[in-house]
Amino acid sequence: MKSKKEQILEIVISICDLKGKSLSPGAQELYVDAIAEYSLDEIKRAAAIIVRSHKYASIPSPAEFIEVLDPPELKELAAAEAFKELEDTMTIAGPYRSVVFPDPILSAVIMNMGGWIKVCSDTRDMDQLNYKFFRKDFEKLYKAYSHKKNLKPMLLTGSHDAENFAAGYLDKGRNLLLSDGTRKHQLPYCPDGDLTLTGATYRLPDGSQLDYTQIEYKDKGLEQVDFKAVGNENSDDK
Repeated sequence: MKSKKEQILEIVISICDLKGKSLSPGAQELYVDAIAEYSLDEIKRAAAIIVRSHKYASIPSPAEFIEVLDPPELKELAAAEAFKELEDTMTIAGPYRSVVFPDPILSAVIMNMGGWIKVCSDTRDMDQLNYKFFRKDFEKLYKAYSHKKNLKPMLLTGSHDAENFAAGYLDKGRNLLLSDGTRKHQLPYCPDGDLTLTGATYRLPDGSQLDYTQIEYKDKGLEQVDFKAVGNENSDDK
């Protein structure tokens, strides 16, 4: 059975044949790598559109594939909607409560901008002009991340959890219970109360990871879940 990249290359070569052109082996590899993160079905549909719409004798570029696969106008709309979700969640949860977004791109952008606590804190007292620049940077990053297909939802640490994990104690029963290396933790706020995540990862301040094998979000994050620290043998309580 041919690999995915071999099948993509066949599509690219077929388009070249239609134009009476050819690509060097190196150019073929670059072309395939540029669009390989999309599914084979998506690439086939994009190729069919490009064959019908590309009027020139030149070979369509990978950028033309990407424009068909990720239309700019849809990226603009998605980025604006993501920013609205960010604003709403900052109003509800603030920098204090941990948060998980159903949209993995939104989480990736927040991490790129310094994490949940920093984004909330930096925007709290921003004047109108700086907030406008912040939104522009956010939407630019969101559009840049939107073509990545391997992103997964992340848990974004709020200040209460960061302090509790660093200190290793229970905060009046509000967030954290520790016993026998098992931690019971109030679920972070989630804009989608019915979201189910599998294999999400929570990074602790000490670099260890908390693995949620399965989380069911109900009632806006009020349910409790047990999880164990993994990735750092020293992260369990003594």
